[in-house]
Amino acid sequence: MDARAIFWGFSIALGTLLVLGAVFAVVFYYFTTNLTWWTVFALVVIFLSLVSGGYVAGRKAQKKGLWHGLWVSILFIIFFLILSFTVFHTPFSLITFLEKSFIMLLAGAIGGIIGVSIF
Repeated sequence: MDARAIFWGFSIALGTLLVLGAVFAVVFYYFTTNLTWWTVFALVVIFLSLVSGGYVAGRKAQKKGLWHGLWVSILFIIFFLILSFTVFHTPFSLITFLEKSFIMLLAGAIGGIIGVSIF
């Protein structure tokens, strides 16, 4: 495992999350939308962030993109799990956590595979 590639992938995933989150926040602020779309857009933002992070990790490592993308996703999950418990104090739902974790792992894996296979 290339720790530097995983670090850069995680950093890119967080940066992409912040940028896309800000874009969608502005869109939701200026346009009235149904609140049911919030969940969909939140999952899209997380998915795209982890695909980009996995892509960068796989691209920098140039091998084992699946594992590098999965490690980026695992760090992302751990980071936000700790953040959720310490800062936000949100209620914990195991089913929701497992669903979102599966989507995150899938996104990181897809990004890592794409990062290795596209030169």
